[in-house]
Amino acid sequence: MKQENIHDWFEQAKDFAKAERELEIEHWIKISFQLRRDYDNYDTLHVIDIPRQMLDRWRWLINWRLAKANYGTIHNTRNPK
Repeated sequence: MKQENIHDWFEQAKDFAKAERELEIEHWIKISFQLRRDYDNYDTLHVIDIPRQMLDRWRWLINWRLAKANYGTIHNTRNPK
């Protein structure tokens, strides 16, 4: 019974992938850099929306934004009190 369910799920996943290719559906990724102060209290520093296929080519930008956000947090250059 379980084997049949897994097989059905794989078939359904293949069908979905085929339909997405035929319809030329793009998958997008939203990456947000947030500075958390408490559980519900955070500031959004930057948001990046890119297509999934560009993620590997734009990895440097994500790393640069992360380093910039970490530098500002460590050296208290963001919202100094």
